[in-house]
Amino acid sequence: MYQLLGRSMAEYPALRTVTAVPKPQDPATRQWADKLGMATIATWPPPYRPFKGKPPGYALWPRHLRGTDREANRKHLTEVFRRMMAEQYQKGNSITVCDDVYLLAVMLDLNEQLEEILTAGGGMNASAWLAGQKPSGTTGGGSVTSFAYNSPTHLFLGHDPDERNVKRFSEIGGVDPKLVAEVVKHLRIFQVNGKNVSEKLYIHKGGPWMAVIGLLSLKTPVFVYDGSMTKGTGRGRGSSPDGRVDLNGRVCTKCGKYKPWNDFYEKPKPPKQDRPWFIASRFSSQCKPCILATAAAHNKLTHRVKKARVMDAYGGKCACCGETELAFLTIDHVDGDGADHRRELGVKGVRYAWFIQNGFPKGFQVLCANCNFGRHINGGVCPHQTGL
Repeated sequence: MYQLLGRSMAEYPALRTVTAVPKPQDPATRQWADKLGMATIATWPPPYRPFKGKPPGYALWPRHLRGTDREANRKHLTEVFRRMMAEQYQKGNSITVCDDVYLLAVMLDLNEQLEEILTAGGGMNASAWLAGQKPSGTTGGGSVTSFAYNSPTHLFLGHDPDERNVKRFSEIGGVDPKLVAEVVKHLRIFQVNGKNVSEKLYIHKGGPWMAVIGLLSLKTPVFVYDGSMTKGTGRGRGSSPDGRVDLNGRVCTKCGKYKPWNDFYEKPKPPKQDRPWFIASRFSSQCKPCILATAAAHNKLTHRVKKARVMDAYGGKCACCGETELAFLTIDHVDGDGADHRRELGVKGVRYAWFIQNGFPKGFQVLCANCNFGRHINGGVCPHQTGL
């Protein structure tokens, strides 16, 4: 999460970023706060820093009260975080990071403050980033607000076989909860620096789209889904249908179909590495038919735009009958020397780009296809003009 936060802070420095730290000690959070240049503060609003300038963000870490009962300590923490969340919401243009959302929402009774940001903060660019480990909550202890699942646009879910937690996936909305549960149950866990790190299921509700985010390994199967959240036929790039390194093909990122490598274009400057797991980076991510279809659609649109510019420059309608439908209009050589002109240019058909590049020269007119052909078979004069 803090890696994504660092990227957001760099791209949107105008957003006021605050991460709420409810634990008395949290080495990982302290390490990331230092790495991101965030100022660690114990109270809110932030204290005045006359000679240090404004930091890129704050880590709000209230001091826990010693020598007092638990309720008094929680009340103290709640008041500090409540003031911060209220200001983040009211002023807007903010990111509020709740690193342990269960502690904040349930144990410190801040569910209402979170709901305020999640449900009404969008209009003021006030956002909340929530991280938690137990979606189901505890028996009798409460749980995080359901808006934590159905309000966010982006969600990352880790490996979770607990049926009690899986039940909360139905609150996400816009996606198939059974499909989400099935994928999450089978996310793999890796040992990284002595710690268990799970693959993540990323959900973008704007599509909606889903993707499995794993370690940098082509052995990791990646499921492909379209906008309706139906399961695709293939796996991740460079991996075969059974999830192993595949030297025979990949999944096209456009159509989602698994195809052999000869159905993809090889890049003009492939990487120098010759290890098998670099094969995916040597080829295009989209298959040849998808690339050609995209190019054809683009060329068709470009051709129509250029044609419209040329027709408008020469009157926008047939000089003979007044036809204005763009599909019927053509460019005609007034002197009837079209064949000579095309031979001079070395082309077989009309090139609208030539007219644009040459400033729409004289000697041309707009005729519809009927009048143009009629002029051709009638000795250079349209039958409309001769009455034939």
